[in-house]
Amino acid sequence: MKNILLPLFILLTSCLKATPAPNFIVTDSDGQKQNLYQNYINQDKLVVLEAFFIACPPCNTHAPLVKSLYEQVQAAYPGKVEFMLLSTQNGDLNTNVAQYKTSKGFTMPAVGSDGGSLTALQPYTSNQFGLFYGTPTFIVIAPGTGEVHFDIRGNSASQTIALLEAKIAELVSTPPPPPVVCNLKNVVDVGLSGVDLKVSAIGAALPYDTTLSAAGSYSVSNIAALNNVDYSIVPSKDDNPLNGLTTYDLVLISKHILGIEPLSCDWQQVAADVNCSGSITTLDIVTARKVILGILLELPCKSWRFIPDSIVTTNGNCTDFIGVKMGDVNGWPCVQANGPIDERSTLSLSANDQLLQAGDRVLLEISCPENIDLQGLQGSLQVNQENISVTNMHSTLLTDFDNSFNLKSQRNGYIPISWIDGYGQQLPANSIVVTLEITALKNCRLSDCIQLSQNGSLVSEAYEVSGRNRDLVLEWVKNVNQEGQTYSISPNPSPGVFYISYISKSGEPVKVEVYDQLSRLVSMEDFDAVEGYNHWQIDLEQFGTGIYFVMANDEIVGKVLVQK
Repeated sequence: MKNILLPLFILLTSCLKATPAPNFIVTDSDGQKQNLYQNYINQDKLVVLEAFFIACPPCNTHAPLVKSLYEQVQAAYPGKVEFMLLSTQNGDLNTNVAQYKTSKGFTMPAVGSDGGSLTALQPYTSNQFGLFYGTPTFIVIAPGTGEVHFDIRGNSASQTIALLEAKIAELVSTPPPPPVVCNLKNVVDVGLSGVDLKVSAIGAALPYDTTLSAAGSYSVSNIAALNNVDYSIVPSKDDNPLNGLTTYDLVLISKHILGIEPLSCDWQQVAADVNCSGSITTLDIVTARKVILGILLELPCKSWRFIPDSIVTTNGNCTDFIGVKMGDVNGWPCVQANGPIDERSTLSLSANDQLLQAGDRVLLEISCPENIDLQGLQGSLQVNQENISVTNMHSTLLTDFDNSFNLKSQRNGYIPISWIDGYGQQLPANSIVVTLEITALKNCRLSDCIQLSQNGSLVSEAYEVSGRNRDLVLEWVKNVNQEGQTYSISPNPSPGVFYISYISKSGEPVKVEVYDQLSRLVSMEDFDAVEGYNHWQIDLEQFGTGIYFVMANDEIVGKVLVQK
């Protein structure tokens, strides 16, 4: 009977040894997460586990020899071998294990019961890989395959260490074949970081399903579990959806839909399909605009898509993946010729400043002093919500300006603005671009309570039909007479015709006089004012270039530079 059982035991033990190690995730005494496969086996690193406990006399006898062997193999096989101590006792907490490491001069990871050591050791202490004889027990797990070499043990501590050294040399010293390396790049051939690659074996005897993190390139050729089996690789990347996404991209998508200027690159058409429907429609513009305005916090199918979106291959092969940032169609080289000009100038919008009393309701008109052809603009108004409330926003000038869409997107004191017109629209000089209806909650000055923000992900900028992008700024006009009434003059400089804007508290008539630098009267007009906002035109086209002084009811309220 003994002669029959012994070969059977040897055969059973051999089969058990060929079983890959079960994965575990533990937290070591330094607070670091340790994932057996993700951190080590899949990275082609050999792992030596020591089942021990702090008060174990034989473990303490082995400790100096273990320390010496660890330092030796770390130097001989840099980045290829790791040791890990796992306690078998409930009473050995990570704090105790940390003290034990210090006392022994150990630098390898060590895990107590509260870090998950008992669960990680359970397959070995329950005789799944062979009889467990107690501590110390050394378990060697092969790189790549996860094959278990259980209970490396000699007749003495020194003999055990010698056997461990030999087993490590056997499994590590054979150099693997050069890996097949594939690229992870964006559409301008720059390496991508933060890419997750889901690798799954198809129809394999042993299941293999893991996610690798990669930057710039990756390889799966040294993962033994993928030898002689088919497997799929699916890349993914999800970061800030606003990176690279602006209203100018929506302008270009709109032009594509309208047939004005088709997107010429394959990757642009992938990026323009923001909702991943398989086609480019106005709904893609709506979806991207909601992200810009903060209504949606993420894109429907993650921030990035890849070309190709996945592959199925075998025997360590891989493929290059090109990452496309969703919504960002404004890239190199496809739209370089018709894209935005790099040298930017500033487009200054203007608004009349004034002091508000609590309860005042006013219209704040933001005007553009230039004659300009625009196809889009975006910005973010920062509002002091303790002092004022913006109750409405509208534009009678911008075609299809969605009044409620912008205002309903107000969050944390910011009102985002996004407008596009793929055909382009001409804005006459001094035209009112946007009007805000404001209620004062406290006494305040408008310029202290609302600003055009250049901070954050929604940069304030305008897009001309010519392809030039311009930074938007908001300038406050603060011409105030002795009664505290506010006047503004725009445009300034002026080609000859300019406008006076005036907030009247009484509705009394206003006499406007204009004098040249020699104090000669060149213009005088009487205007009937209304209580609230007034807007009057002054024509100096018949006069020469120079500085002119403007008086209202015998008080100087400003000056204007006429340039022709």
